[in-house]
Amino acid sequence: YIVAAVERGFPVDEALPLLIQVCVASDRLSSALSHAEPHLRQHPDRWPLRHVVGTLYLGLGRVDDAQRELERVVDQAPNAAMPHFHLGMLLYENRGDREGARPHLERYLELDPDGRHVAEARSVLTARDVRRIERVERIEPVDGGPAPLTPAPTTSPDPGPITELRPSPAPEEAP
Repeated sequence: YIVAAVERGFPVDEALPLLIQVCVASDRLSSALSHAEPHLRQHPDRWPLRHVVGTLYLGLGRVDDAQRELERVVDQAPNAAMPHFHLGMLLYENRGDREGARPHLERYLELDPDGRHVAEARSVLTARDVRRIERVERIEPVDGGPAPLTPAPTTSPDPGPITELRPSPAPEEAP
C-alpha cells in the first residue's frame, strides 16, 4: 500500500520511514534496503537515512558495507550519538577491535549519558575509560539533586569492565 501511494504521488520523504519500518518489522531487511538505497543515492547528505542503511547492512551481515556507511555518518554528523554507538559496537563485535571501538563508545557516552545503550557501551570500555568520561561530564548538582555516580575505587590501574557504581561523596564528606 505504501509503495502504491508513492507511485500515485505521495511524498517519498514521508513514506520511506514507514516503509522501512514495516519491512524491518516483518524481517524483510533486504526489502527495506532496496527501498532505502535509491533514495540515499539521490540524497547522499541525509545522514539519518545513511545511518539506517548502515544498520540494515549490519543486520544482513554485510559488515564491510555497514562499516563504510557508519563511518560516513559519523563524519557527516559527529554529534549524533547512535551512529557512534553502532560503529563502536560493529568494531568491537564484528572486528574484535576494542581500541577502534573505544573512541566511538566514549563519544556515545558523552553525547547521550542517559541513553538506552549506556550499560552496553560501558561493558566494552574499561573502568579507566569510564572514569575519564565521567570527569568530563561531571557537573555539581545545583538543586540538591542526587550526587553524580563514580566508579568504585580500585587498587589496580586498569581493573577491566566496571561492575559497580556508587554515589560520589557529598561535598562536605570529601577529604
